[in-house]
Amino acid sequence: MANLAAFVAGLRARKPGGIIPDFDPWDGGVNAELLYLLEAPGPRAGRSGFISRNNPDESAKNFFELNEMACIPRKQTISWNVVPWYIGSGAKIRPATAADVAEGREALLELLGLLPRLRAVVFVGRKAELAMQHIQSALPSLTCFRCPHPSPMYCNMAPGNKENILSALRQVAAFLRAGNEPALDSSTLDSIQRHFHALIRERAGDLVGEQELELPDLSRIVGTAASKDTKAWFAVPGMYGGFAYWFEEEGKAAKLITESWSRVVGGSGQRHEITADGSTLLDQGFV
Repeated sequence: MANLAAFVAGLRARKPGGIIPDFDPWDGGVNAELLYLLEAPGPRAGRSGFISRNNPDESAKNFFELNEMACIPRKQTISWNVVPWYIGSGAKIRPATAADVAEGREALLELLGLLPRLRAVVFVGRKAELAMQHIQSALPSLTCFRCPHPSPMYCNMAPGNKENILSALRQVAAFLRAGNEPALDSSTLDSIQRHFHALIRERAGDLVGEQELELPDLSRIVGTAASKDTKAWFAVPGMYGGFAYWFEEEGKAAKLITESWSRVVGGSGQRHEITADGSTLLDQGFV
């Protein structure tokens, strides 16, 4: 941990008055194979002095529990923020801006140079994803994953949201176990997602546009078990229902299975299989 402690001390010297927490000594340190990149330190991290999933706040608690459920060995991981310093006022943090993320880039690249066994980076939340292109350009050998932020606002917003995080972490766990590239190449994934979004628009009609819905990002569930037990859920307000979906198979043979329905329309259920080539109706009339 000495190199990482010196790194943080150097950041504090370059940013006098900035609140920059230390790395968690319970994580993997310089031997970590996986870097979790979050947005910015919260007030509790500032008070504890560590970027830790053991901090006394709900986001940290959720992340601790979900990592345990995904069976990711803690000693293979390390956590950091794309904005390394606290950007709030008092006990209230403000959202990170693109300028904040840009300011933290030099420190981020410096950190990557201290992690010789690093194989993958998980961008936790939309703001963290602002650094993805920069990392991919600087170190194209790293595998990048996206994961929703485990904040209570996201986790409690919809029944399937916590499962979305768990699905993303299970993909990461599979990668660590196998030592291979992700189970689905980006070209196949993009094609499947395009056909899935088209099906949602066809089934939900004007509700997607009227409510400015953000359609599902399938990269967050790639690598989950081929079972309805690990399905994700996309609710469509006004449809009184939505879309359950999960992947089966891997690689070029990957297919997305989705079941959609409206609770107020009898027999509205439809099951589709979606591949890179298009969408096929498998069953209908249920629900």
